[in-house]
Amino acid sequence: MECEICGERANVYEVIFQGRRVYACLSCIKKYNLHIIRSNVKTLPRRRVRRQVKNILDSDVEELVEGYGKLIKSAREALGLTQEDLARELKVKLSYIKKIENERMVPTPEIIRKLEKLLNIKLTGKAEEYEYYKEDVADHSLTLGDLMDLGEEGE
Repeated sequence: MECEICGERANVYEVIFQGRRVYACLSCIKKYNLHIIRSNVKTLPRRRVRRQVKNILDSDVEELVEGYGKLIKSAREALGLTQEDLARELKVKLSYIKKIENERMVPTPEIIRKLEKLLNIKLTGKAEEYEYYKEDVADHSLTLGDLMDLGEEGE
């Protein structure tokens, strides 16, 4: 069985990785601090994962702008809103807003859209660094773990 994150042949476990259920080996579970949902499972063929990765890269991948928490906070304050007011408007908990402004949590795409509309700001932009990896997908050598490593290189 193959790990859908690194592509290694190993015993795999069902985990949540970037909001999706995937099958991962123990080394990836440890590396990315993943929670095991179910053990002793069979994986999908690796080519299906490659197709999913290719679809991600072919789409217009958008990512949060750097310093999104400060941007949200300054826009909120400019409008005279408190964190409580913003939480109420978005119908989320106050602790969620605090975590987003401190950049300890990434808002969901739905919340990002609501924040952009409410605060009249742009929080996302096209992720151009993914262009480099499109050639790897054609060679069938890119894994989900490669995409995670790409995100870590940018930090």
